[in-house]
Amino acid sequence: MYQVKAQTIIDSWTHSFKCNTIEEANEWIAKQQSKKLHWGRFRGAGEFPADITYDASLLLSERTDEEGNEFVTLSSDYSYEILDLSQDLDEVDKAAIQNRRAEYPTLETILHVLMDHGMNSQEWTDLQTQRQITKNKHPKSSR
Repeated sequence: MYQVKAQTIIDSWTHSFKCNTIEEANEWIAKQQSKKLHWGRFRGAGEFPADITYDASLLLSERTDEEGNEFVTLSSDYSYEILDLSQDLDEVDKAAIQNRRAEYPTLETILHVLMDHGMNSQEWTDLQTQRQITKNKHPKSSR
């Protein structure tokens, strides 16, 4: 599992994308780089940070909304960082839990087995066996 962090050069604003392969990470970066990247922020009423200055050539548009706030759209480059989350035990556990939940029987199925067959039935044993198979298939970290 990988996480790509994209950060604007102009103000260090970041966003990220999680994926399963390095190829997906590189495809996402290429897609982002092919777009015309913009950065926008309301300013006025003290919302635009005073420490951010920009070259006028980066200014793409300015508009004022009905409340008098100005919205500035700037062109900005991004820096990208790819993080390998395969050794991050929290991420490994999150992925295992997500995969398990996708394969576990539904609550409706569990209730049906309990109500119609009870806990001393072969159907209940089969559910428990399937749960253990799923847990073995998608192990969590052994911390």
